Amino acid sequence: LVLSYGTKKEIIPQVTNLESLEYNLTSLIYKMTKKNLEKVAVLGEKEEDNNQDDDLLSFKKLLRQQFVLDFIDVSSSSATKEIYKGYKAVIVFDDNQKEYDEKEITALKNYLKAGGKGLFFVDGVWVLDNLQTTEAKHNLFSFFSDFGIELKKDLVLSTSAELVNFGNQLFQFITPYPFWVKTNIFAKDQPHFSNINTLLYPWSSSIALKSKIGVKSTPLVYTTKKSWTQKESFVLDPQNIPNPQSSELKDYIISANVTNENNGEIIIISSSRFILERYLSRTADNLEFVLNIVNNLVAKGALSGIRQREVVFYPLPDIPEDQQDLFRYLNIFLLPSFFAIFGFFRLWRRAQD
Repeated sequence: LVLSYGTKKEIIPQVTNLESLEYNLTSLIYKMTKKNLEKVAVLGEKEEDNNQDDDLLSFKKLLRQQFVLDFIDVSSSSATKEIYKGYKAVIVFDDNQKEYDEKEITALKNYLKAGGKGLFFVDGVWVLDNLQTTEAKHNLFSFFSDFGIELKKDLVLSTSAELVNFGNQLFQFITPYPFWVKTNIFAKDQPHFSNINTLLYPWSSSIALKSKIGVKSTPLVYTTKKSWTQKESFVLDPQNIPNPQSSELKDYIISANVTNENNGEIIIISSSRFILERYLSRTADNLEFVLNIVNNLVAKGALSGIRQREVVFYPLPDIPEDQQDLFRYLNIFLLPSFFAIFGFFRLWRRAQD
């Protein structure tokens, strides 16, 4: 497909994915008809163009269809107050290697207090590849606290969990992993959830929102009510996770939005792996959700909600455990029973004739 606008030309070499065709066409039209594309600053990530091992490859590719991405190193700049001038939003990724110093945190505060927009992917506790935990190094806990956000140093578990393949080349098993939380409980009145069905949070921490003068806080995403947390002493081995007491089960906030009196805005997603390639699920809309957020922060929702048009997974509603069997068997037998009754009625009518 070739799109032409004046002297500008954009090409889609192959139309192989119909789910994203509408988004790809619209984003190219948007890009060609804009005189100047909005700029977005990215912190905590290196610029790795066309590197197939880049864990943010899909995210960067899609965002560059609409915006200019600049990868910023605040510590190398002397103009702290002007570092984010001209940027519509700042996206911060936690990789547990970058520790933000006072100068960098001050630059972020100045930007947000002046009306800037920030999207943060951060952990309360860092999980290593060997399923051990360590303290999160990002040093942003007090920064969030100034905006009325308490990022807890815990890990959230839920009975609504993603199936994960554990093991090695010799031995493997697939099991629902409570630390990979799946949820469809959103703040439906928010524009970020257009065309979003379910989200997956690998190793997420809980969030508490505190009252703060001049700040409006809004929970965006909750876990189901059958969720609990681990603190200080963590057991991540899927075969040894202790079962919670019924009194421990409740819902938790895992994403939130905070707006200040100058229309500065923070959206926090308490999972640094939320849109990494290795953790993207076929049944979750993580990437679409984040694209909606960036569109709403930067371009006033110009392309929100048109990323995906084919629903491949409908999550079950959150129903009491004692009613789950009833719900399951009604779904299995109700429709076949209806057709069986209809068939017997037709046969009876024929026999009468």
